[in-house]
Amino acid sequence: MRAWTWGGGTGDPYRRGCVVGTGIGGLQTLERQYQILVDLGPERHSPFMIPQMICNMSAGLIAIEHNLRGPNFAPVSACSTAAHSVGEALSLIQHGDVDLMWPVAAPRPQVSVPGIGGFFAMRAMSTRNDAPEESSRPFDADHDGFVMGEGAAILIVEEFEHARKRDAKIYCEVTGFGMTCDAAHMTAPSEGGEGAASAMTLAMSVGGVTAADIDYINAHGTSTPLNDKGRRSRSRPPSAKMMRVAR
Repeated sequence: MRAWTWGGGTGDPYRRGCVVGTGIGGLQTLERQYQILVDLGPERHSPFMIPQMICNMSAGLIAIEHNLRGPNFAPVSACSTAAHSVGEALSLIQHGDVDLMWPVAAPRPQVSVPGIGGFFAMRAMSTRNDAPEESSRPFDADHDGFVMGEGAAILIVEEFEHARKRDAKIYCEVTGFGMTCDAAHMTAPSEGGEGAASAMTLAMSVGGVTAADIDYINAHGTSTPLNDKGRRSRSRPPSAKMMRVAR
């Protein structure tokens, strides 16, 4: 075991980990390598095909680069991946397993033929091609689906005293996390929104706050009719006096 430096501090690398989530995985890699298979044969496949496809490779590479020898894994839970990544990091810190986690919320690389085709077949994407500036309009009466995009976010979740000791810039405090499952349908949320409401109630209970303390909710507005309807039905915990809901 050896000490390492990061962010101006030193520490045990086994007390620092990385959780990198993804919605699907290496969809673009699969598409490209399949085309190579069809056109040129299997002997022309890249030896990096499998490493680039597997979902936990990003976490592994970040760990190699920064000597993070603690917990290392990859949540794969579609659009909930980002929240699950942060929640798992919080849980590991609260249980005393680590001091610092790199939870990276990386949405699926889906701008590809199978990615776009698959979501289009599900009728989840907007077809307002003649007026793209009016597409992706969650909670609007004329919503008709989302517009495909990609992105990623990197957050450092760290035990408070550990962060303060190394003089880290603290942006916020994560006090609670809750997760549940609708157990109702593969893609559509439950009509009454009980699962999401229960997750929010659990998060507030763990965080020691009440609905009256909440003034902002970041809704998962996909601009699809079923999703928007479900989000509206569960976006206001009971007794919340004032709340802004982000689209």
